[in-house]
Amino acid sequence: MKLATFLAGMTLFFAGTGAALADNRYDIVAIDDVNGDATFSGSMTTTAPFSLNYNFSVLDFRINDTVDGVMYDAANSTIAIETQGFLFSAKDGSSSFELTFYPDGSYYSDYLVAGHDTVGNSGYFVFNEVSAVPEPANAALLLAGLGALGLRTRRSGKPLTA
Repeated sequence: MKLATFLAGMTLFFAGTGAALADNRYDIVAIDDVNGDATFSGSMTTTAPFSLNYNFSVLDFRINDTVDGVMYDAANSTIAIETQGFLFSAKDGSSSFELTFYPDGSYYSDYLVAGHDTVGNSGYFVFNEVSAVPEPANAALLLAGLGALGLRTRRSGKPLTA
């Protein structure tokens, strides 16, 4: 019975650890500092919390440039993390979108299209963290651990004590 308790405890521990390590998901909104309009918006998933020291990797992204109507996402473009921001590049080479972030919450963006002048914009950005969604494997581990504890309690006929 001690082995069953140990296994159930370990299953619950690893399920909890997995939930704590869930991806960091953000909604992104950038507001033009001249007219107050949104210039780009989107979402991003990172391996660690977003910060200007860039100690994270980007797992998924979707950026919509509301000025020019161009959308960059993980399926049709690539992303490079730069010193102070990101460079989104269309996989077909047709365009790129560079974002530079500053510690005061402001940004500068350059939109580049082959054969056209650069369109620049600046303003303020907001990264709103979206609550983490548990991964299916974590839920399965949690249920397995709870089931093992329940089975042990049922077989022993007495409640678990510390």
